[in-house]
Amino acid sequence: MEYKKKYPRLYFLSFDDSVAAINGFWNSSYIIPKKTISWDKALFYFSKTNIDYDYVWYIEDDVYVPSKESLINLDLQYGEDVDLLCSSYALNDEGDVELDGWVHWNEHDNKVQKPWARGLQCICRMSKRLMNKIDEFVTEHKKLVFIELLFTSLARRHEMTVAMPLEFAEVDCCRGLDVNTIDPNKIHHPIKDSKDQEMVRKRLELPAIQDIDES
Repeated sequence: MEYKKKYPRLYFLSFDDSVAAINGFWNSSYIIPKKTISWDKALFYFSKTNIDYDYVWYIEDDVYVPSKESLINLDLQYGEDVDLLCSSYALNDEGDVELDGWVHWNEHDNKVQKPWARGLQCICRMSKRLMNKIDEFVTEHKKLVFIELLFTSLARRHEMTVAMPLEFAEVDCCRGLDVNTIDPNKIHHPIKDSKDQEMVRKRLELPAIQDIDES
C-alpha cells in the first residue's frame, strides 16, 4: 500500500461495511447515499475494538492540518477535561426544526432526546465518556443519526463540556478556499485535493523573510 510505505509508523485499517453495520454503526450521514461510510467504521472501531484511550481525534481527509504539533498543542491546551472539541456549537433546547435555518434538525429520527445541539464535526476530539454515550445510543437504537446533531446533543444532554478552539476558526462547511493565499500555519476546511494540502504544507518549509540571505 502506497500510504503505508510513506508512513510506516501509522496503522491503516480496512474492513468490510457489514462489520460496522451489523453492530448498529451505520447511517452517520444521510447526505451520503452509502449506508455505511468511514465515520460509521471509525466510531465502531473506537467503541468496540480499540477502547484504550482517554480521547480520540477524528479528522476527515479534506481537513488541512499543518503538522502533528497542531494537535499536540491542542491536547496540551485543553487536557483531558473537555469532552468534545469542534468548530461550532449551537443549542436548540426547544427542538425547533427550523432554528437558524439549519436544515438537519429533522434528522433526529425520533431517537435524539431534547435538548438538542449542533456542531460541525469534520475535525473533532472526543472523550472516552462521550464515546461511551455514542456506544450506548447505538446499543439502544441499532443505528446512528446524523453526527452533527448526535455528538453535540449527547454532550448537551449528559452535561458534558464542549469547546470551540480558536485554532478551528478557519474550519467551515462549504466555503471556497484559495489555497494560494491561506495561512499554512492554520487548520483549514475544506481542501478537497490532497495535492493542494501538500502544496500549502510545503510553504511551511520556506525560510522567514528576515532569514533570507540577500547578499
